[in-house]
Amino acid sequence: MNIELIKKFEGFEYDLPIRFGQNRDEIINLIGKPDKETFYDSYTRYGFILGYNIFDELDLIWAATMDSGITYKGNIFGVKIGDSIAKSYELWGKENTMKDKRMGYFSSYWFFDKLVIEVEHWNENGDEEGFGKYSIGNIKEIQIRIEDENPDVIF
Repeated sequence: MNIELIKKFEGFEYDLPIRFGQNRDEIINLIGKPDKETFYDSYTRYGFILGYNIFDELDLIWAATMDSGITYKGNIFGVKIGDSIAKSYELWGKENTMKDKRMGYFSSYWFFDKLVIEVEHWNENGDEEGFGKYSIGNIKEIQIRIEDENPDVIF
């Protein structure tokens, strides 16, 4: 990671005892077996999903509200699910790209070296089973991932 990225997120890591690049077996030893294993390891009991590269090294953390209604309560680089998207802007600056998902939310993307932060935030007020009540501008889910290629050309 570059020095700009380290300075930007110093003190705002994520509230999990795991780190990018860590081996899948090590992670399972730390936090237990996933509730569901597919292409991703789903820890629905905690509200997050983990992804790995071809070497079985952690390269994705996806914090969300699961179908069961369980929401990840921890901190991801200074923000939590349910916080205002404005908090992301205060901490990380303006996003590099924003896309309208046309399903009641936007996705905002920040690129820092090989780290991509994707934040989905509501563009309407609502109350849905599984999500509960939500408001315009509140964060729906947060993904942080490592991209081996230049993320600017991926999107």
